[in-house]
Amino acid sequence: MNDSSEIFKYVIEALQFVDLSPTPAKGTLNFSEIKIPNTPSDVAARFGIDENREVSLWMQSPEEVKGRKVFWQSSGIKASQHPSNSGGFVSSVIIEADTTYSKDIFASLSHYIIQKYLLSKGHVKDTVESALNDWSDIFIKNAKGLNEQTHMGLIGELLTLRDLASIHGPAALESWQGYEGERHDFRMGNKAIEVKVTTKPGLSVSINGISQLSEPDSGELVLRLIRLEKTPGGKITLPIMLNELSEVGISTPTIVDAILKLGGKLEDLTDETKSYTFIESIFYTVKNGFPRISPSSFTGNSIPKGISNIKYTTDLNHASNFIITDTQSHTYLKEFIK
Repeated sequence: MNDSSEIFKYVIEALQFVDLSPTPAKGTLNFSEIKIPNTPSDVAARFGIDENREVSLWMQSPEEVKGRKVFWQSSGIKASQHPSNSGGFVSSVIIEADTTYSKDIFASLSHYIIQKYLLSKGHVKDTVESALNDWSDIFIKNAKGLNEQTHMGLIGELLTLRDLASIHGPAALESWQGYEGERHDFRMGNKAIEVKVTTKPGLSVSINGISQLSEPDSGELVLRLIRLEKTPGGKITLPIMLNELSEVGISTPTIVDAILKLGGKLEDLTDETKSYTFIESIFYTVKNGFPRISPSSFTGNSIPKGISNIKYTTDLNHASNFIITDTQSHTYLKEFIK
């Protein structure tokens, strides 16, 4: 079974292929098969594009139906099933979205549906309906959007991803783990980067857990502090970051998917009111003597029984000896991915 990121890669490839195809004649569709290696032969999915350049997801099914029937419709997304004689299948389940949804968001939705189908192996219609209910609950109905702290943290990670991608291209995306809730925001082999963002004066940052400032085994950890200023009309916004990442080869659908997983809502993707100006960036090497709490801070390298969810503040004024130069930080980023 392919993992989630692999499946998403094939979804994006098929979507990009159909999006580059010529506009079909009125009443017809161009199709692009979603070819996922090592999947059962009875799994068939493809994207279709019509004369208005609107994209739909087609899931082939062995389930018999009489006539076309809409079985799910909400928030601009519709799913229907109708008879088909394509490739030995007797019906097709079609998922369509209105113009509220960009192709990047539709890629996220399609990935969610296909992954759920591959995991469940139930009836196509039932699986699609379940996936749409889940996706709607997570990303539409219950999404409050990114709060201020999460939004700033995401901006800091995307700035760092952009810097890595400007050196390493699309390969930089593989190192980004912050949106998945991993210990460090970026990790490649035994090297890691933790990003902290502030809009306040001073050098105090919040640390979550005793492992966040612990180096990978036999590895290196760098802490990057990014200072931003909230500025109306500032040049750093989420839409601008998406565009800049695209320019250095980072897949926009992948970033959109990550933003939705972080709790973002559709409006966040185009919101230019949350804007910042870049003030400074400071890199620290984290090692013995750095002001932190780590497992080694406790007897037996473990937290005392009954203690959990440790959060604390580190004053980086006490870490001035651990600052690395611009040249050293650039070298670290350059060598971060081999």
